[in-house]
Amino acid sequence: MLFNYELLDRVGSILTYNKTDEKIRQSLNSAFKQIKNHLSSDEQQSIVDTIIDNGIGFDKNINLSLKVLYKLIPYLGSGLRYDEACSQVGYNHSASENNRHLKLPSIQSLGLEQELTNPVVIRAISQSRKVINAIIDKYGSPYQINIELARDVGKSARQRNEISRKQKSNKDVTDKLRDGFIEYFNRNPIKDELTKYRLWKQQSGKCIYSGESINLYDIQHGTNLTQIDHIIPHSRCFDDSITNKVVCLTRENQHKGNQTPFEYIGANGHNMQQWHEFTERCEQMNKAGYQHGFTYNKRDRLLLKKFDQEGFIDRNLNDTRYISRFMLNYIQNYLQFVDSKHKKPVRVLTGQATAFIRNHWGLSKVREESDKHHAQDACVIAATTTSMVQKITQYMQAKSYGKDLSGLYTDPISGEVFDRFPMPNINFRTEIISKVNDVFVSRVPRHKTTGKVHDDTIRSRKYVDNPRVEYNNGKPFSTINKRLVDSGIKLNKMDKDAEIVTLCPTYKQHNSNIYRLLVEKLLQNGNDAKKAFADPLYAPRKDGTPSDTQIKTVKIIQAQNTGVMVNDGIADNGGMVRVDIFHKDGKNYIVPIYLTDTIRDELPNRAIVANKSENEWQLIDDSFNFMYSFYPNDLIKIVTKKETYFGYYIGCHRGTAALSIKKHDGSCEYSGIGIKLNTFIEKYQVDVLGNYVKVNHESRVGFN
Repeated sequence: MLFNYELLDRVGSILTYNKTDEKIRQSLNSAFKQIKNHLSSDEQQSIVDTIIDNGIGFDKNINLSLKVLYKLIPYLGSGLRYDEACSQVGYNHSASENNRHLKLPSIQSLGLEQELTNPVVIRAISQSRKVINAIIDKYGSPYQINIELARDVGKSARQRNEISRKQKSNKDVTDKLRDGFIEYFNRNPIKDELTKYRLWKQQSGKCIYSGESINLYDIQHGTNLTQIDHIIPHSRCFDDSITNKVVCLTRENQHKGNQTPFEYIGANGHNMQQWHEFTERCEQMNKAGYQHGFTYNKRDRLLLKKFDQEGFIDRNLNDTRYISRFMLNYIQNYLQFVDSKHKKPVRVLTGQATAFIRNHWGLSKVREESDKHHAQDACVIAATTTSMVQKITQYMQAKSYGKDLSGLYTDPISGEVFDRFPMPNINFRTEIISKVNDVFVSRVPRHKTTGKVHDDTIRSRKYVDNPRVEYNNGKPFSTINKRLVDSGIKLNKMDKDAEIVTLCPTYKQHNSNIYRLLVEKLLQNGNDAKKAFADPLYAPRKDGTPSDTQIKTVKIIQAQNTGVMVNDGIADNGGMVRVDIFHKDGKNYIVPIYLTDTIRDELPNRAIVANKSENEWQLIDDSFNFMYSFYPNDLIKIVTKKETYFGYYIGCHRGTAALSIKKHDGSCEYSGIGIKLNTFIEKYQVDVLGNYVKVNHESRVGFN
């Protein structure tokens, strides 16, 4: 292993970027399998055990990437000095201050891209760099940069979907709790009542510390009989999450004060019987209240015996994910700051810390309203300076001791006096709300041309190529066989004249007995195909008696005005990449561009005609004037006789030629916008700071 540099470098990276023994062991074992080496399995495990048993690890990076180091090693090995070797590979060897730039260089120019393999992460860093550099262009070099990364940065599509699912689940839980509260008290919850109600349910209606029952009426605001307690005192951990909260009797909270549960109940061998009872109670509540959110993590916090305050605060304030550490080092090492001697010019904050401070500053966050909450968060993050964090920590410590005779909080260590939660200035909340209202949200147009060229389902195109007037009014349709029970066929009405409109029309003409049987079954089962055909169904003979032939599948139709020919069948088009807008004689025309069109030599030249098949669409020739191409997230303005729409393009309905757009902040969407007649259209270009300018002229561009 001594001269296996690739393996040594991988081990070094693993020990730098992984902090738990389990993750280190897993990553080391994986490295030994992936990188060729001459170590036996016993030797490999011996190395892993030695590393973990001795706590070997690293916590910092040097300012050189592996790519640069690999270039330097041959020159250093030949006897050149470090500065001479750097000159040979074109690297500026001088002090780190000279490696910093007025604007942030790209990761590619610094040779850092090999450290990142996730395209989502690379895209996020690229966009962050553009924003930072645009701000520098406008305001000059920064004094400090605070960063909060979204939870889903660096996650796979599956992981991002899981985060979205959990957020929706949390909202559903909150809505259900609110409904339960309203049903019991006949009013909406105020202040912290909903949180108390949630904790009350988690704890099976008992005080966490004494085990006494809590009357549900006692959680109401103003009774002062119960309080929400931070398991680990907030001043000692900076954690305001529901995982760190319990509901208890007010007297228990006052007695506990600024202690952990173990310090309050079981420290120094005192009250060990009470600690044993408390432990049993926590275990029981965990089992009974898990469905309401009494998690194993909460149980472990309640039973924690040794508390590392410095480490806890550091973890809760500072995001320690790999991507966060990369961003911190990337900006700190390569960007100039106003104060070159600033010890911590870059900080990466956790969303948890930001949420706590935002709430105490009276700034609510409602994702569903608009995307402007990101701008509000940015203001909070920027204002969370080192000195502000110190003030907040002192305030929380002072608050834990209660108010003095003058109604103020005094920190016993620093002596600082507080009358309220610290803020940057008294008008901060009002100023932020006012400024955020003026924000214009910038979005990146999606020019993506990858994905499925066509849908996976291949249908018969018999009646697409040769539509017949007796079937589907002569309009083209495709067919596909589906299992009867999963066919989803439905009646158009629930009476004797009912018809199955999604069933291939040939049934009615050539298999009338089967057709009537299907109609009868649907009428008998409330138009539910799964119920109607749950049991085997047999084709009737001419006399109406069941035959031995089971009806397993039926032929379903779908209107097919366009699509992709695949062998002898047809499939729906893949995603629509963009639409091209043409103008002639006071009318506007839309030509849709699908993924399948991006691999062809020529762009399509037929504009949508509402409710017509593609071969009946308007042919676009040189007499038409090209105006714009609209990609998703292009900023456009549409002025009709009745309305003016200004927002980001979402998509186009290929059946009606109607456009959909959304307001810049995502607060609302407009669909069904027809642009053919008496419509004025403009397109705009938006920079990363939300400034936009009109696009005066655009040429139609192909893909090859």
